[in-house]
Amino acid sequence: MIKKFENFNNNEMVDTIKDICLELEDEGFDVRHNWINETTIMKGTGAKHVLFDYNEVKEVIDRLREYLGDRLISISASNGSGWVDIRRLQLRSIENPLLSALKISYSI
Repeated sequence: MIKKFENFNNNEMVDTIKDICLELEDEGFDVRHNWINETTIMKGTGAKHVLFDYNEVKEVIDRLREYLGDRLISISASNGSGWVDIRRLQLRSIENPLLSALKISYSI
């Protein structure tokens, strides 16, 4: 019985994350959710992903941070050459870095 309750909460949480990210899909972003509790955001579709400015997704990322709270593990960014914690980008004072993807990891 407990397992079913946990699965219900997991599905509800993922559905809420999908709802928060919906506006990004409307703006041409490819938002993917996987079974290891990660959401990846890229601009474009299929094999035609393009670089984007963090400011294009900042409001949605802020809403995800607020919703996930203590369940947020990390937010990582890639410019095509590996993943870096988003806080490192901010600490290095990089103005509006162009990104190829963002990855939000969370616990349920």
